[in-house]
Amino acid sequence: AEVDFIIELGDFCHPCDNNKKLLSIFNDFEKPHYHVIGNHDSDKYSKIEVMKWLGMESSYYSFVHGNIKFIVLDSAFIRYGNEYQAYYRRNYNETDGIYPSIPDYELKWLQREISESLLPIVIFSHHSLENNFRKRGVSNRKEVQSILDKATAEGKKILICVNGHDHADSIDKLNETYYFSVNSMS
Repeated sequence: AEVDFIIELGDFCHPCDNNKKLLSIFNDFEKPHYHVIGNHDSDKYSKIEVMKWLGMESSYYSFVHGNIKFIVLDSAFIRYGNEYQAYYRRNYNETDGIYPSIPDYELKWLQREISESLLPIVIFSHHSLENNFRKRGVSNRKEVQSILDKATAEGKKILICVNGHDHADSIDKLNETYYFSVNSMS
């Protein structure tokens, strides 16, 4: 089978000399290649440093390949009331904040991306949009699921949501949306 593109689902490599070879192999792939920010990507480096290292302009974005729109979400945030702080130096282990979370502004962007699309959609994230186990799934997953359910009711086709982070493969269906977790080293 022909590969159209590759995407890594987070916790890929820290921006340091030891990982230059790994990143080079990934970047030398002949087809398009994409990244998702994971919580461990910023264990020692800020999200800005990680994005620069990976060549990302934004930590959440979309792209079209073939007849499918792919949406990449950034769930590596901690929520303190109405404020969001990026994961950094394992600050998610020392906090009273709610994590992982997708910021309100990113949820509005997601809603807009879906509503403006005429194509079927696949969504990628590091943390699960379905799992309700502490630190495994996005804390505001019900808001995300509501956006997806509303879009589906309006005739949008959400094909699947795929995430890393979990330590076991699983597939679940909530309403009309399939959620797939792939085994990850995080």
